[in-house]
Amino acid sequence: MSVDELSPDTAPVDAQKRGSRWRTAAIVLLAGPLAIISATLVMMAMPLWYPPGPAKIDNIVVPLLIFPLIWAVLFFHALLDQRLLRVTAVTLAVGGVSALMITLKMLGMAFQA
Repeated sequence: MSVDELSPDTAPVDAQKRGSRWRTAAIVLLAGPLAIISATLVMMAMPLWYPPGPAKIDNIVVPLLIFPLIWAVLFFHALLDQRLLRVTAVTLAVGGVSALMITLKMLGMAFQA
């Protein structure tokens, strides 16, 4: 390696490239699998809090119909928001609250009707 290759001018460029790769990977992870998992958890938890309706099927049908909307909101939020920490917090909070509701229902600790 020559001295020219290690000049201080190239170091920030390399750091920026690594940072943008990390950022791109984080956005792909947040918009892809984490958004799908969070949307699925919300869909699974919706029958616990959505009213059944007169035919007693609304709490099953509505989550299935709303699932693409929930996923799209999380997906586009991950792509359009500049603050990755906020995107991560929102995605994990939505999925975490839903997972907690499902867990409590499975353990019989909540949502007694």
